[in-house]
Order: sequence, then structure tokens, then C-alpha cells
Amino acid sequence: MIHLGEITLRDFIDKRVVDLQMFFPIAEQIMSIMREKHQEITGACRFTPTTLWISFEREKVRIRYMDTAEDDSQEDFSYISPEHTGRMRRRVDARSDLYILGVLLYELLSSELPFKAESANDWIYAHLAMMPLLPRGIHSSSTQGLNDLVMKLLAKSPDDRYQSVEGVAHDLHKCMEQWKRTGMIPPFTLGELDERARFLLPTRLYGREENWKRLIAEYSRSAAGDKALVFVGGPAGSGKSTLIEAFQSHIIKLQGWVIAGRHEPFQELKPYASLTKALAVLIRNIVSGGEEQILLWRSKLLKVLGQNGGALTTAISELTWIIGYQPPVEELSPPEATQRFQTLLGNLIRAFADEMRPLVIILEDLQWADTASLHLLRDLWNQTSLKHVLVVGTYRDNVLEEGHEFRTLFGTPSEGGAPGIQWNTVSGLMMTDIVRFTAEAFRVTELRARPLAEVLYRQTAGNPLYIKQTLEMYYRQKRIFFDYGKWCWEWDVDRIEKIEGAQDVIELIVKRFDELPEISQQLLAWGACLGASFDPVFMARLTGASVDQTEQALLPALQEGLIIMENRLYKFLHDQVQEAAYHWLADDQRKQIHLKIGRDLLQVLSGAEREEDLLFETVHHLNSGSTCMVDQHERSQLAELNLRAGKQAMASAAYRQALELFEEGLRLLEGEGDKAEGSLYFQHVLESSECRYFIHDAVQAEADLRQLLLSTSTGPVRTRIYLILIKLYTFHKRMEQATDTALEAMRGLGLSVPYRTSSMSILAEVSLTQLALVRWRSRLEKLPMSDDPAKQELAEIVMVSSAALFIVNPELAVVVFARYLRMSLKQGIGDAFSIALGSYAMTIAYGFKQYASAWHLVEVASHYADQSDRMLLQGRVQMIRALIMQYIRPQKVASVFERAVQLAMESGDRTSAGNSIACHVISIDQDLDNLKRVSLDYQLRYENTLLDEVTLNVLHISQRYVERLGTAYSEPMHSIATDNTSLEQLIQGELPSDEHRGNRYYLYTCDMEIAYIYGQYEKALLLAKQSEHTKANVLLCLHQKHCFYHALAIIAVYPEASEQMRSEHHRKLLNLLQRMKGWAKRMPEGALCKLEIMQAEYARLHQDYDEAARLYASAIRHARDYGEPKEEAIAAERAAYLYQLRNDPDKAEQYLRKAREAYQRWGAYGKVQSIENHLPAVEMLLSRTETEDVQGERNIGLSEISRHERANTEMAAALDLEVLKQTYKIPFKEMAESELFDAFLKLAIRNAAAVRGVVLLKTEGDWRIEARKGYEDEQGEIIPGWSGYAVSVVEFVMKTKEPVVCGSAEQSMFASDPYIQAQRPRSILCLPLQYLDQRGGVLYLENNLTPNAFTPEGVEILELILSRLVYLRLWQLDDQAILSQTGDVTGQQVLITTLTNRELEVLSLMAEGMTNKQIAAHMEITEGTVKSHANNIYGKLEVRTRVQAIKKARELQLFNKS
Repeated sequence: MIHLGEITLRDFIDKRVVDLQMFFPIAEQIMSIMREKHQEITGACRFTPTTLWISFEREKVRIRYMDTAEDDSQEDFSYISPEHTGRMRRRVDARSDLYILGVLLYELLSSELPFKAESANDWIYAHLAMMPLLPRGIHSSSTQGLNDLVMKLLAKSPDDRYQSVEGVAHDLHKCMEQWKRTGMIPPFTLGELDERARFLLPTRLYGREENWKRLIAEYSRSAAGDKALVFVGGPAGSGKSTLIEAFQSHIIKLQGWVIAGRHEPFQELKPYASLTKALAVLIRNIVSGGEEQILLWRSKLLKVLGQNGGALTTAISELTWIIGYQPPVEELSPPEATQRFQTLLGNLIRAFADEMRPLVIILEDLQWADTASLHLLRDLWNQTSLKHVLVVGTYRDNVLEEGHEFRTLFGTPSEGGAPGIQWNTVSGLMMTDIVRFTAEAFRVTELRARPLAEVLYRQTAGNPLYIKQTLEMYYRQKRIFFDYGKWCWEWDVDRIEKIEGAQDVIELIVKRFDELPEISQQLLAWGACLGASFDPVFMARLTGASVDQTEQALLPALQEGLIIMENRLYKFLHDQVQEAAYHWLADDQRKQIHLKIGRDLLQVLSGAEREEDLLFETVHHLNSGSTCMVDQHERSQLAELNLRAGKQAMASAAYRQALELFEEGLRLLEGEGDKAEGSLYFQHVLESSECRYFIHDAVQAEADLRQLLLSTSTGPVRTRIYLILIKLYTFHKRMEQATDTALEAMRGLGLSVPYRTSSMSILAEVSLTQLALVRWRSRLEKLPMSDDPAKQELAEIVMVSSAALFIVNPELAVVVFARYLRMSLKQGIGDAFSIALGSYAMTIAYGFKQYASAWHLVEVASHYADQSDRMLLQGRVQMIRALIMQYIRPQKVASVFERAVQLAMESGDRTSAGNSIACHVISIDQDLDNLKRVSLDYQLRYENTLLDEVTLNVLHISQRYVERLGTAYSEPMHSIATDNTSLEQLIQGELPSDEHRGNRYYLYTCDMEIAYIYGQYEKALLLAKQSEHTKANVLLCLHQKHCFYHALAIIAVYPEASEQMRSEHHRKLLNLLQRMKGWAKRMPEGALCKLEIMQAEYARLHQDYDEAARLYASAIRHARDYGEPKEEAIAAERAAYLYQLRNDPDKAEQYLRKAREAYQRWGAYGKVQSIENHLPAVEMLLSRTETEDVQGERNIGLSEISRHERANTEMAAALDLEVLKQTYKIPFKEMAESELFDAFLKLAIRNAAAVRGVVLLKTEGDWRIEARKGYEDEQGEIIPGWSGYAVSVVEFVMKTKEPVVCGSAEQSMFASDPYIQAQRPRSILCLPLQYLDQRGGVLYLENNLTPNAFTPEGVEILELILSRLVYLRLWQLDDQAILSQTGDVTGQQVLITTLTNRELEVLSLMAEGMTNKQIAAHMEITEGTVKSHANNIYGKLEVRTRVQAIKKARELQLFNKS
């Protein structure tokens, strides 16, 4: 009702200008009305100048609110907040009215609106994106405080505005008082009362110090190069997520990679969804870095993924953004496909993690994880090659029931858990923690907070979520309130304590949920079915309401804090809220809702942008509601979707999840009568059988497959069934059944296979095949492919069953492959042709000794395998190729075994991988350092995932073998197997397989070699006798090694043997010599020098010394030609012994020197030390000779370089030496330290073509300029904040101790550095410098004229210049001064000057016995540079020769550091 004399505020503003005297009482009354309305109504009122009525009584202003709903619609858009536009997805609350209050106050002050617009869209844009001009009526600085107040009200974000009417009123009253007193309103701090009155619970951690320390410790361990797995457990609401969020933020600040995923209840999503989504976010971050970064990562990822990137892109489609489209990968059996997927995912994760950016993977709520994800996590953890990776998983310990997959795989803290896993249990807060939390929440002292905290502790038992929910409840009930009169928070502890609390946080959440309006409860229940978060647009579509109606219905839940708005989605505050909402519905209701959701999703499934992800979500919802389906057609359609999703899961090696989908499909088809071939039922059974046998339900899988076989007559389908059966039997080690099934399939496909074989039948088959191959010889590499589907099916059977055939019946395998080859030559070849031809080649090589023919055939087999895109096939053919190659080119065989390993690993072929690894390791014993590296690398990368016991035994034997030869001999001489249980078992008792017998033979042969080399001849002979009758299929090189040392041991003990034993020894020796002659005649590489040593020893034994000397010399020459330092060393050592017998000490020392040098190159450092310890004269001889060699190297000038270096390196060598010559010309003895730095900086700038540079040393935490060139003369030496260089570059180099070369600084990882942004240097080079008093420093150079001014190659010579600087400075220091800096050095050796990384590398190669030329080739530098490095090394180590340098380095343990 309109009162007499009242007019609307609109009319009042239009008729007069409002001054400040009238403004303040009008504003106060408007705020008073707003305060009253907020207390009465949930949400916001419609405050406009037409809903506010003004009147004057006795010169006092009176304002009242009355909404007649007859206002102009255009005015409505003038008085709305940004939230009212609907564009912000922010709820409308009391702060929205405060924005409108700002519009009203602005209009009162300036008589105009803050924005001007013509249409509704213009108004919306203005409220969202335009900033208003200052109110016209308060332009002067005298009223700046009031101006700021109005502008704060008009802030676009609700969080930036005032938070309450009381806050505005307080500041407005302050403005009025200031104006009344002084006539001015200066600026002041706004919103102080709001800050104190805001109910905002602290987010920082309380009571988690120990949990935090453990997480940080594990991160430090992973950053140092390890891997770590931490499980953070605790009940619901215990603060696990809060702890993890804080940890995540901390790692991001440390520049580490962090990816996070969460498992959800009531959801069955795409396989490994949590981890793959997390990796997808990381990929997005990389892609956002620009094309240059993408190209770098593309190269890196393609290198680690090889040809199998497609196996990962099915699970992580975002990966194609970096590596591009990847072709489909080869179909493998479940074990091989699983191994391939796990290995590739491990490689991907390893590519993302390094020392500079360790990778943290956070997987929350593992209690909800699917079995596929848990198994993948376990398998990833078992990959020992993972480095710089920390996996943190959270789980709710009170819901992990007995038998839960998590407990099965990882255990629990109470059970001890799996080895290496760290358990970090989060418990309730202590009383002191709650006191601190409460005091911070209400900005009071801990003393005042204690009574309230004690009540909370009793009611919540310290559960953090329960505490927060309880406080929010008391705040809403006004049990806790802000007293604006006292400016503080108040509460009545007695009243609070009498409130009947919930038993736990779940009950409290349920109570809060029950207090919501029913429509809100219903929508939250629908949302819980959708997942942990849901889209209001999709929700509106499901319910048939508008989006606005949906959001209004959800508003009470939003205001209660049960859901929050995040990235335009509603998200449940906690999974407990989601559970409460989900279980609010009856079971039948939930099923109906899931069905409705699934049907809606199905409508958008086809053609969706992320169809694969949506497929699993759709199937999940439809399966959840499938019992409500009554239409059999719809059930069949869902079964088809399950089949499709199951195949998709299989493509990601998620066989357990796939089986669940297939079984659900079978359940849906139970009412269908059609079980014929090709039916949905048939397809489900067929696909499920492949999954079933892999997860250890082979009996059911076999029964299903046999039944399917009876009901089908179609060739391709029968072949598929046979293939699965063969894989099933092979996987479960039922090789005879695998063979029988394969033969049955082959006969059905037209390959006639006999049931029995004989020697004559095998010979006949081989003869026929040889004749056929001869006829086709000229066309063997151009054979036509068969286009007959049946022949392709036969090829698959032959290929899959080849290994089982050889194991069960090798004679029959020969016949099968021979007949298959003849059939292929006539009718066209398939993929199995290469494996069959290779296997046949093995037969004629090992059975008929026709190595040349076999080699030709296996090369043809390799040709066809390489044309195929099947890596499993290629890997097996390469393995066969290497086994034949050892009889043709034994020196090249190691690289072929290595290639076979790579292919087998990439294809997931576990068996072939193990065999290839063992063969590769055994074949590289001519370089012990390389053998150690390779063996440890294999063990580190594959020990817990790929390697079987037999392969691991080979790795352990090889490592012990290298260890024994690398350390000096000492009594007693233990076996390699000592202290290794698995190896000791090889010595005693029966062995289960031929592979284990091969392990024993390898062990005994290595022990025999070590015993002989260290002079334990009786022991060597005993080991030879114990192992010579061990029947094992081992490499030729191992047979040769056994024969070689057996013969040498016999000769060594022969003089002391009895007549009877001599006769026996002689017969055996002649037999061994005959065997070695046969090998040497067929392939001199690897055998000739061994034969000559054996013959030389035989001649020496019979005192034919001249012949022995000739044979030793020939053996040494041949061993060197063939790259066999071991045989060279033994020949030289035995020759030295010969010349001792002949009383020729000079010749003896000469040969002993050669022996020592060859042992050094071999890597038998223990033997080298043994020689040096027993014959110190040799050390003197070597030192004298090598001193002359080094002196000769130092005297080589530029003319010598130009004569001996190749044309393409002579300029580089000359420049390097010229720079070093200039360093030698510096008169360092007359220079102060600062002058020395200046001289070297000038030289560095000239050499590197820099414009300017600086040398910095860090002293007591501050950077000190030791020298600078090219800068203007700034003042001061201590420069913590000086902007004359890129601080981030300098700090990076100091931290990593690695040089940095930026060709384009503005596009580098340091582009955000303030100096680079301001000065825009084009090229930067920065090198680490470790000064002799252990101060760290850098050489920093810039070129502002051109990009890419510095190159990595230029770094090398600059490192030499810096090394020379430190070396020369050392000469300036008094000996006593050095002692005072380094401490008491009595009794220990100290390296005063640190070697650079490059110098350590050169020194390590010297220790391996490499010449300067070899080192230059290995490091891809000039020989002159190597010599310069050597001179610096000698100077720093204070030695004169290589021998002395290596000995000193060992004493200082420098090789451990390198």
C-alpha cells in the first residue's frame, strides 16, 4: 500500500541531486531493509529504485520496501549482479544484493547508472566485463574512501565484494563520521569487519607433522633416483585428501611433475581410468607448451614406445597429440599383450620422470579401484627400472574387507604389507590440534578456544571432516555467531554440549541431507548415480526441467555446502555425501535412474567426441539398470554393447574387466535360444574364454572352447578357437596338449602331418625340402604371398605352436616345418614362412652341420620377417639368426641377440626375451665393464616383471663373474655361487630342466676361468671334470671357453701328475685339441687364438720353446685382430712364463707388460692389481715407458697434428691446442687471483665469441663477482639482487652441475627469468666451476647479437680453460695454506682440485685400457683434446703417468663418483 507523500526512489533520484548529507541516511536505511530481508528470506530480493519508497517525516528520511511487480523490464537488467546473468555458474546469494546496493549507491551519488546499455545482452556484457567510471559526484580525492567503498561493492567476483550488510554498514558509518568531523573521507582499509566476521574454516594442516615428514622423505628418495610407493590410509573424513592436496601444492612449488586421479564409488569406467586421466592432464600441460616442446617430447616418447605406441593410445587417446596417429599393434596372447602394455606404460612414466622433475602420481580412494587398475599399479611398482617416481595412493582402511583385491596384492600395515611399500596412516586429531584449529578459525586465543575445542573433541573423536561439518552446523543454527557489537565470535558451550550429536560423520551428513527439501534430495540422488560430479545441463535433460529450475532446486544443497560448484560442474563435497545421496534411493529406484541415464547416454554415444570413454560409462549405467529391462531386443542391444566394451578393454590388456563385461553380456542373453555360430552368445563365449584362461580359470575356458569347436564348421572361426586353445595350453605349461591341438588344426587346414617319425623319414623330409629350396634358390626372396585365407590360418597355427612343437617332439617339428615350407613354396607364403624357414635352418645347422646353407636360409627368413609388422615374429627370427650366426660370424652375434631382446620386450614375448637376454649376456664376456653394465641394466629394468629364474641366474652369475675378476685375488677363492641361494642350488642335486642344466654349465665354466686366471689350476681342473658331462644346450662360445680352460688346466697340472694320470690327461688333452681345431678351421674368429694358446702350452710342456714362442706371438696377434683381449692377456702371460723359464727377464717383463695391458682392456682389474703386487718391477718399467709416451704426446705441435689428423678434424684440433697454448702463456706467478680470473675470462670470451661474461663464485650464500667483461661499470662486489645475468640459469647450473647452452634464451625453459624478459639476450652459455677451496661458481657468457652463438662442442674447450685456471691457482698457494683449507690430511689422500665431469669420463676410459685415439673415437672429440684432458688430469692428481693417475684415482674412489 502506497502511503501519502511517498514516492519511489526512482522518482526521487530523477527529480533532484543527492548530496552527502542526504546520501548517508538514505544508504543506511536501504542497508537496514536489506539486512531485514536477508534474515527473512533465503536467497536475494529484488532491490531496485522502484521497489524502494522514500518519504520525509520531520526532515527525516524514511525508506521502506514494497515490490509492486510493475516495474519496467529494462530497469530489471540495470539492477542485477553478474551472478544473476546465469553466465557465471555462481549461485545467487546475499552478496549479489550487495552488488545491486553498489549500483544504487553509485546512482545516488552521481545521478546516473554505472553502465549504459541498450539491450538485455548489452546489460549482461556490462555487468560481466565492463568496469564503471568513478561516480561523478565524488571525483575529488577528498572523498576517496567512499569512492573505494562503492567500487568494492561493484566488484565482479562475489569474493572480492563485501561479504555482509554489516560489513558495508560499518565502513559506511566510518565514512559518514569522517565526513562529519573533517569534511573529507580519506582512503582506509575496507572490509575489516567482514574479515573478522567471515565464517571461514582453516585449510592448512593440523596434527599431520609425522605424516608430512614421511611423504617428504619418500619424495626426496624418489628425487634422488629411487622409486617409492606410499599408501596413505585412514577412515572416512580423517583428512587424507587434505594432506594429499597440501603435498601436491608443495611438489608443484618445487617444480616437480604431479598428476592425480581419483577412483569413484558406484562407477565402472574405462580401464585404468584414474591413472590414464591423470597422464592425460600431464600430456595437456606438455601440449600447452607450444610446438617446440611438443617436438622435443615427440622424439623422446617415440624412442621409448618404439613401434607399439598404438597399444597406449587406446587407453590414453591424448597421447596422439604428441606422437601422432599410431597404427594398430600386433594382436598378441593375453600374457604377451599384458606384458607389452605394462612395459610400455612403465616406459612412458619413466620418460616423464627425471632428476630435474621427479614424477609424483597420486591415486586416491583405492578402495573403489577396479581390479585392472590395482593389478596395473602392482605391476608398475615391480618394474625396477622406474626412477624418480613416487606413487601415493590413498585408501579407506575401514572398508577393506578380507579378500579385497587391494589387500591381496599389497597387504595392510598390520600384516606388514608387501616389501618396499611405505604405510602412512592418518588418525584423528589430538586435543591440542583441535584447540589450534578452533583458535585460528575464530581468530581468538587458544585459551578462549579450549572449551569449545574440548566439546568438539568429545563429539567427533578428532575426525577432521566431522569437526568441520559440526562447526558448520552450529554456525547455521546460530549456536556460533559473530557479535558485531563486540567485534568477535561468540558461542555458548553449555548449549552446544547439550545438543545430541551424531554417532559419526556419516550420520551427521545423512542428517544434513535429510533436512534438505525433497526436490533437492531427489536431484542429489540422481547426481550420485551420475558420479562424484555432474553437469546441471545433463541433469536437467534427465529430469525434464530447465537448467534454471535444476539449479534453483540444487541451491539449498549448495548453500548447505553438501555440493560445490567447480569448473561448471556440481561436485559432492565428499564421497560420504555421495554415498548418503545414493543410498537415499531404494534399490529399484536406483536401477531405474541408472537405466534412464544409460538410455540418454546411448542417444549421444554414436559420433561422440570421446566415444570410447562414453561407451564404458553408458554400458555401466545400462548394466546397473538391466534388471528393469523387459524388452529382449533392448537386452540384446546391451549385450552387444558389452561385447564391444569388452573387446575395447582387451585392447588395453584389461582382461579381468573385459571378462566381467562378457559375463554380463552372457547373463543378458540367457533367454535367447540362438547359440549358433556367429550369434551374440557364441561371440561372448569365444571372447570370454581368452580372458578366462589368463586369469586362471582354464578348466571352464577349455570346456567352453571345446563346446564351441563342436558347434562350428567355419574355417576362420575354428582356427580362432584352435589358436586360443594352443595359447591356453602353452600358458599353463601343458605342452603336449598344445602340440596335439596344433597338429589337429594343421591337418584340418590341409597340412599332412604324420603321427610318428623315424630317422629315415626325417632324412627324407629334409632331402625333399633341400631339393625344393635349390629349385627356388634364385626366387627365394621374391616368393608370392598366399591369398588363400585357409593358408593364412595355417600360418597362424604354425607360428603360434612352433615353440611347443620343438619342446615336445623336435623330430616331428622338423617334419612339420619341412612340409610346411614345401607347401608354401608351391602355394604362396604366409607370416609363418619366416619362422618355419628359420626353424628349418636350425635343423640343418645343428643336425647336419650345414652352417653356410643354414645361414643363407635364416637370412631369407629374416628378410620376410622384417617385411612383416609383427615384432613377436621378428624377435623370434632374430633369435634363431643369432644362434646360427655364432657358427658363421661369432664376433657379430652379440648385437643380434641384443636386437632380439629389444623386439621380444616390445612384443611382450616373455620367454623369448629371457632366452635372448641370457644369450646376449653370455656372448659379451670380452668386455667385462660392458658385461657388468648390460647385466645390471637388464636386472634393474626387468627383474620383477619379465625375467624367469633361469635368466636371473645368468645375470647373477655374470655379475659375480665380473666382481671376482674385478677384485684382487685373496684366499680362499670362493665360488661365484657363494652366498647366493639360487646359484648354490645349481651345484647340488637334480635340476628340473635343460635350461637349469645350462645355468650349471655356465656357472662352472665361469668359476673354472676365474680359478685358472688366478693360478688355481687344480681347482680349475676339478670344475672342468665336474661339468664336462653336463648335457646342456648352450652357446658355442661357452663350449669353446670350457674346452679352452679344461685343456690349459690339464697342461698346468700335468708336470706334477702321476704316470697313470698323465696318460689319462694326455688322451683328454688330444681330444680337446681336436675339438678346438675343428672350431678354428670352421670359424677362426673366437677359436684360432684359443687353439694357438693350447698348442703353445702343449709345445712348452714338451720343451719345444721356439715353437711355443712362435705360437704365443701368433695367438697374441690374432687375438688383437679379432678383438679378444682376454686371450691376448693369457697368451702374453704364458709367454712371459716361457721367457722366465728361458732366463730372459727382459722378454718376460715385456710380455708381462702386454698381459697387464690386455687384462686392463678386458676389465679384469683384480688380475691387473695382482700382477702389479707380485711384480713391482713391472710398475716401474711401465711408468718409465708411459712417461716417455706422454712426454712425446706433449711435444706434438700443430704441424704434427696436421700430418696425422683427418682433414675434417684438423682445424678443430688446431684451435683447441691454440687456446690451450694461450692458457700456458699466462704469467700466473706474477698475478693476483683477481687478475688471473680476468685473464681467463677474457680468453673464454674470445674463444666462445661472447659479447660479455662474468665469473661468479658463491661465498657464504652470496654471489661474488670475481671477474666481468663487456658490462658497464656497476658498483659493488656482493650481488645478491644484481640484474647483470639470468639468475635462474646460474642457479640451475649450480644445482645440476651441468652446463647450459641456450641458443634462443627467450624460447628456453628459462624464458620467464626477469633478466631474460628485460634484457632479451639471444644466446647464453653457463658452465659450472668447482674452485679448489670447494666454493661453487659459474662462468656465464652472453651473445646479444645472434642466436645459437654457443654450441655444446664449444663447452669442452671452455671446461679445459676453467680446469687450467684452477690448476694454475693451486701453484700460487702455499703448502701450509692448502693444509689449513683442507684440514689434517695425515693418513688420508685428498683431491685438492676437483676433476670436471669430462675429465672423470676420460680417466674412466683410461682405466679401461683405451688409447687416446680410442677415447677420442668413443667420446667423439679430437685426439688433441683427449691429450689436453690427460695433462689436466695428471696435474690435478699430482702424477706423471697414466698408471699413476689410475692408481691415484682408485685410492681417491673417483671411479665411484664417475
